[in-house]
Amino acid sequence: MQPASSAEAPAAPRNGHDNASGGAPAAALPAVSTAPTQASQTPRWTFSSYSPNVATTLCYTFADGAFYSLWGMQLLPLYLKELTSDASTIGLAATICGVAQLGGALGAGYVADRRSRQLCIRAGAVCAVVALLTFLCAFDRSSAKLVFVGQALWGLYTGTTSTSVEALFADSVQQSRRTAIYNTKWMVQTLCYVVGYAVAAVLFALWHNTWELHKMRMVLMLGVMMHPIALVPLCSLKDQYAVQEGEGADRSSETGHASGAAVATAVTAFLACPVPAEEDDPFEEHASAVPAVPRKASCTGGGVSSGEEEGGKAVDALRAPSRHSFAAPLQPTLIEEHTPTDGGETSPTRAYNVRLCGRPCCLTSLAMVPYWMCTVDLLLAVGSGMSLPFFAVFFAADCDVSPAGLYGIFIASTLLTAATSSLLPWLIMACGAGRIPTVMGVRFVGTTALLLLATATRDSVWGSRPAAVALFLCRNALMNSVFGVTRSVIMDCVARHTRAKWSAFESVTSLSWAGSAALGGFITKTHGCKLNFTITALVQLGATLLMLPAALGARELDAPPLIVTAVTAAEETRGEVEEEEDEADRM
Repeated sequence: MQPASSAEAPAAPRNGHDNASGGAPAAALPAVSTAPTQASQTPRWTFSSYSPNVATTLCYTFADGAFYSLWGMQLLPLYLKELTSDASTIGLAATICGVAQLGGALGAGYVADRRSRQLCIRAGAVCAVVALLTFLCAFDRSSAKLVFVGQALWGLYTGTTSTSVEALFADSVQQSRRTAIYNTKWMVQTLCYVVGYAVAAVLFALWHNTWELHKMRMVLMLGVMMHPIALVPLCSLKDQYAVQEGEGADRSSETGHASGAAVATAVTAFLACPVPAEEDDPFEEHASAVPAVPRKASCTGGGVSSGEEEGGKAVDALRAPSRHSFAAPLQPTLIEEHTPTDGGETSPTRAYNVRLCGRPCCLTSLAMVPYWMCTVDLLLAVGSGMSLPFFAVFFAADCDVSPAGLYGIFIASTLLTAATSSLLPWLIMACGAGRIPTVMGVRFVGTTALLLLATATRDSVWGSRPAAVALFLCRNALMNSVFGVTRSVIMDCVARHTRAKWSAFESVTSLSWAGSAALGGFITKTHGCKLNFTITALVQLGATLLMLPAALGARELDAPPLIVTAVTAAEETRGEVEEEEDEADRM
């Protein structure tokens, strides 16, 4: 599910070579220690320091997932197969739900950004109530047609609420805290499934642990009748609890850390280099859609801009040259924020204010990151739609796993996913490559596990039941542990007023899920589950490779906060020196 990530710092400009105007070369940047002191470490946080929407969203996420895992996640596909004796009905039901989810997401994405996210959430809750009543009638009458109607209504509910809740949740979290809280949310969303799976496993164990239709119907009806409890926290979400970007920043606080002062001194020396006489700013030609920020003179190859923006502190940006920065339509402006620590001091953190420009960009720019990530999500959804509805069928039919055993497998998968999600921030910091490259590595391993599961023969080592379970657990834990991190990357790259649209665009993946689920049902019916899993693995392997341009474009998002604070302090020091010199000249 879904703490903060870290990545390698961008290389500092080489002053001895970048001074193209023929002026005196600048002094080299001295080596300094960047080890954070105790006061500069990330402060501990509690839910009281967040908007009320954060805790409410986590409560809703847990309850909704716990109840849905009891009746809808694994049991509903098996019930449809037993009711109709046709595996293709599983894909048809998923297709109906996916198309309805797309319609709900597009409508909510339009309304939530222009009217009210809260209004869309309330409308989604109404759809949920009607859908649950329809499911009750369907299970009571053993009607597959009513199940399809319920799936359509449920798709409207999930499309409407997921788009609006995600947008309001992003509005309720400061940008510098978003990665940590999104990872926490994803862990909650994952762990909640254990509750429903455990209850279902206990009920089936008490009822002789067999796949009988009337026993499945009783568990389904119990889960549907309990699900309205999850709608209570959903209806408690409010627009008024959203926060402004940069809110909570202490404008008058000072860092006062020894390591920060050392870096500030070094960067001050770097910024003191002479300015070329006629040097064009490569960013000057890209007009920003927001008011321009006054810039001070800077060394060739980089620039430091400063200015006051509403609701935040002075904006200080270090723009180091890169092969994609000169045509980037998004200029990530580093915004220094100060977060209170337990000792009463303030700890510097950094956030990004992404400003839109009108010029087309290269494929590896920061502007293209959300497009690449959503394209990857789309392709991953194509593969997942083909296979995920049929894992339960594979274990129940091909591997002859009992109901309690099947739910035990999914409980283990859920716990491993949560454990992997909790270790992912440590892995990001340990490898130092950034969020997206780390996600790529994790997904490569998970896709390889699925490919082994799909291609293993029955007489091979990987074809046994324990090996199949182990490969499935590895695949699920790795592939499902990164969504909190990828969601935080997307929300960091888009403007506040477009977040509902981007959440809706992510829900468009439900359309690809819908089409691929129908295709997966046909393949499973005619050729079996393993061919279906093989195609899924190949599609998801190709999707993972498409994350490479996004990894190149998102390097600016993972700049170390200490360097940002040092540059800010250095620029402030330089400004004070210039003011003193001007005052001395006037006297």
